[in-house]
Amino acid sequence: MNFNFLTKKESLAKVQQRDLESKLGEKISYYNNWTEIGQSESRFVIFGIPEDIGIRANFGQKGASAAWSAFLDAFLNIQANGFLSFSQVVLAGNIITSDLMEKANILNEKKQKDLIALRSLVEQLDERVYEVVSLIVSMGKIPIVIGGGHNNAFPIISALKNVLMEKKMACLNLDPHADFRPLEGRHSGNAFSYAMATQKLDKYAILGLHENYNSGSMLNELDENEQIDYVTFEDIFVSNTISWKASQKQLFSFIGKTNCGLELDMDSILNFPVSAINPSGISPIKARNFVYQAARKLKIVYFHLPEAAPSLNIYLDNRVGKLLAYLVTDFLKGKMKK
Repeated sequence: MNFNFLTKKESLAKVQQRDLESKLGEKISYYNNWTEIGQSESRFVIFGIPEDIGIRANFGQKGASAAWSAFLDAFLNIQANGFLSFSQVVLAGNIITSDLMEKANILNEKKQKDLIALRSLVEQLDERVYEVVSLIVSMGKIPIVIGGGHNNAFPIISALKNVLMEKKMACLNLDPHADFRPLEGRHSGNAFSYAMATQKLDKYAILGLHENYNSGSMLNELDENEQIDYVTFEDIFVSNTISWKASQKQLFSFIGKTNCGLELDMDSILNFPVSAINPSGISPIKARNFVYQAARKLKIVYFHLPEAAPSLNIYLDNRVGKLLAYLVTDFLKGKMKK
């Protein structure tokens, strides 16, 4: 399997140790293989996907490949205190993508031949993501996936649907874009259209869709599909047709008790470093509230944080890693409070 397990030595090198303080990186358990992880008492398995091939195959900017490393820098330095039980969490490591990234780096998506090659590489990445997620879910654990493009939602959803067999699969996505583009070859803009077309996704809900950046044909397709519901950003924050709280309630009700994946595209957050920066997004506080409430009230079977791009951070600080770490701990707290 194409996977790199995180070692204690690697983690401690990132920990800023201080007297009278305990950091997560010092307290969390580390494992050398999947058998050990499967035998552990953990409920959650965190892993990264350091790639931006799917974004480039959708004509986006590079940078999401560094999100996993930025997340680790912040997450390993969280204070290990009484607010969260880290004994339920495994920080597994990352899918190996270096060979695929090396091939992608010599391609130019503006050339049709290279664009086709990039989308073929995404299909190869799909297989790796599918294999890892399938294994984690078959162990009865919840995957938390960090980094890469939104293309990875498709193999994650496919794995959950296949492992859970006859049970229906839903997805709730906080995102300015529906990512429901045509089936034109795999990329970050069509994960959910592929999931619907292959009957892996039974319900799809989108919160905060931007009216200016989704095509008319795509919106018509969403409107005509009874398996899809959405609330636009403009309805919530511009025309005030519906409140933030009521919009979540509407989509939570639409999903009901169906097994649900939780997606938060970091593009949705105001001025956050991503491949498609958003000058009119939601606040980090609202994003954190959304994650916590969804984790508490829905039957979440995976959590995915794609599209963050630390290299596009003009401030050269660790805001990318820290917000990713906040969102993960909010999710964990919401699930553990049930």
